[in-house]
Amino acid sequence: MTPIPFDQAALVQGLYSILPELILIATAIAVLLADLVLPEIGKKRLCHLGISGTATAILAALSLGPGRIDGFSGMIVHDGMGLFVTLTILAVTFLTLLMATGYSEWEGTQKGEFYALLLFSAAGMLFMAKGTDLMTVFLGLETMSIPIYCLVGFHRNRMTSLEGAIKYFLLGAFASGFLLYGIALMYSATGTTKIPAIAGMIGDLRLFANPVFVVGVGLLLVGFAFKVSLVPFHMWTPDA
Repeated sequence: MTPIPFDQAALVQGLYSILPELILIATAIAVLLADLVLPEIGKKRLCHLGISGTATAILAALSLGPGRIDGFSGMIVHDGMGLFVTLTILAVTFLTLLMATGYSEWEGTQKGEFYALLLFSAAGMLFMAKGTDLMTVFLGLETMSIPIYCLVGFHRNRMTSLEGAIKYFLLGAFASGFLLYGIALMYSATGTTKIPAIAGMIGDLRLFANPVFVVGVGLLLVGFAFKVSLVPFHMWTPDA
């Protein structure tokens, strides 16, 4: 049996291309571990830890620069646009954590999982921003969505919070199903899940004569419409 070749340089480059995401994930895990040992009076430090990790991720993103870095066989690409979106998401996460300090104290939700869920969700957004493959985008989208399901229902003693979380989770699960079926049909019609390759094929009008491709595009649009709350797929938004 021929051994599978291991390209250490490619692995290092791939990990380097997702350095901000790795920092956010490591910070989220550190917050959860610190929550186990800190007393109740010191729970405010958890938010400070999250803020520090997000600031470190911003510095890491800036250190990558606007140059193109391909990672994981081209499934992740860091470039100028990716840097802009990454910095935008990290800046919003940083401001959210700053505001969460007072909000958590007021609501009595100073728990490690609250800040960890925010960081995990932000990491999913970053994976989506750099994804050049439909499967990478899907995994990033789910990494973003699942923590948000939990955050919507974080107030377990409020029926409105639980109702919104259940509605969001059920409709989000349906949307994920539409996305997966759409990706499968797109792969069946084009033979690839890489977004640049699919974009290059769209110029061939014969592709639109393939009903499998048309249905796949439709399912993708429906799935993303649910996720971003586009009319008429927005009924879950007021409760969430």
